[in-house]
Amino acid sequence: MHGPCAQQGRLVHLYIDDRKVVWGDGFDGHGAFTRLDGGLQEACDRLQREGPWRIRALALRRHASLWLKLYEQFRGQHALEIATPRVIGHDTDPRRVWAKMQLCAALPSSMGGWRAFTEEDYCSQVLVRDLYRGYSHWELPRRTQKCLYKHPAWHDVSFIENVCEVASAVVLAMISDPRWWIDPDHPDRSSSLRSYFRVFPAAARAVESHSCKEHSEAWCDRYYKRQYVRLEYLAAVFGYPIAIDQGRIHEPGSFLARRYTEIGGARGLLSACRTALQYIVSMWRAEIARRYRPEQYQELFVPQHFFSGAALEAYLAHHAKRPECQRT
Repeated sequence: MHGPCAQQGRLVHLYIDDRKVVWGDGFDGHGAFTRLDGGLQEACDRLQREGPWRIRALALRRHASLWLKLYEQFRGQHALEIATPRVIGHDTDPRRVWAKMQLCAALPSSMGGWRAFTEEDYCSQVLVRDLYRGYSHWELPRRTQKCLYKHPAWHDVSFIENVCEVASAVVLAMISDPRWWIDPDHPDRSSSLRSYFRVFPAAARAVESHSCKEHSEAWCDRYYKRQYVRLEYLAAVFGYPIAIDQGRIHEPGSFLARRYTEIGGARGLLSACRTALQYIVSMWRAEIARRYRPEQYQELFVPQHFFSGAALEAYLAHHAKRPECQRT
């Protein structure tokens, strides 16, 4: 378990259900969730009065505001621990969720098990929280932008030529943490993320043909936006469809736009989006390893999968400008 995760203190699990009701255990010696009628404020008041605590909660999207409040109020006072939300599937029953949260103890932190909540997690949760508040199409709120620049994946994402900050923030918020998507039985597979972003031929054909324009607004809201908007955001990271600069298509950072234009059409879009997703996730995981598991860094840091020759040299020069790299 990486980070300063204290093993002392009373253990408490928190959960907010889909009706925004707050549940917790451990406050009164109970071994399962009880409803906190005073909501999040009651939980924080109890955590403030008593302790020390080991506070655990899952990385659910509706928990983003919970995590920001816990980190801002209790950082350094109590141990905060986060784990993958995928362990509960689509279950929302609080008592079944509590039972499934116990399964995270059997997972290593590299595959979504309990680990310390860090400043990097705080930046990710700001992106998640603001994503569901809604972004402008043209610019990010200043606080969101600052957290994007501190995000562990941003330096590598920023190497992409003409990168879109808004789309990048949305994609990073949607992923939240690449460790959440690892299948414990098949850790080398990335099919769950490809499925989530709809990186499939049919989706690429729909996005490339702008099929939403051929249907009613109601159809777009009910079908197109639900099915394909994630793929559109992934493509928008490298400037698709209107911000691809043909005059800079041979620049090293244009490797995604170049893949799209060289193949062309839906096949080109599919190939570029697949590569974009692989690039973001692999470099993100390598950066996590560099910070917390240096012995795994060389194994995970494989820019040769994406670049060669002069492009590889340009990427490595960009990578060396990372502030943390200069200090280590």
